[in-house]
Amino acid sequence: MSEIASIDAGLADARAEATRAYIDTGAGQAAVLLYDASDVLVASIPLANPCGSVSGGVLTLAESGDALALVDGTPAAAAIASANGSVCIYGLTVGAPGSGAGVELSTATLFAGGTVRLTGGTLS
Repeated sequence: MSEIASIDAGLADARAEATRAYIDTGAGQAAVLLYDASDVLVASIPLANPCGSVSGGVLTLAESGDALALVDGTPAAAAIASANGSVCIYGLTVGAPGSGAGVELSTATLFAGGTVRLTGGTLS
């Protein structure tokens, strides 16, 4: 398998647009799924439709409203479920606002019934 060293801006935007369209396709609502280190789902944060904006070949996820934590825990990884309910992106990093993580959250530790918000996130 060969590695792609670089692609032109038009192709990068097209790939990001296709990712956004795939995430948004379906009758339901796309979501960011947060898992702790034991792979327990600690929260599901609904995404807007469209789920974000594309610029420079990067899909930037839209900030969310508050979502409730399902259990106590510290998110260690995130995934994205498309609006059709299938998990389509796995292994995203999780961090605080401005950390540069794939998914940035309003709080690092969640408590069952407490709130969490998506403050940023990028896919490229």
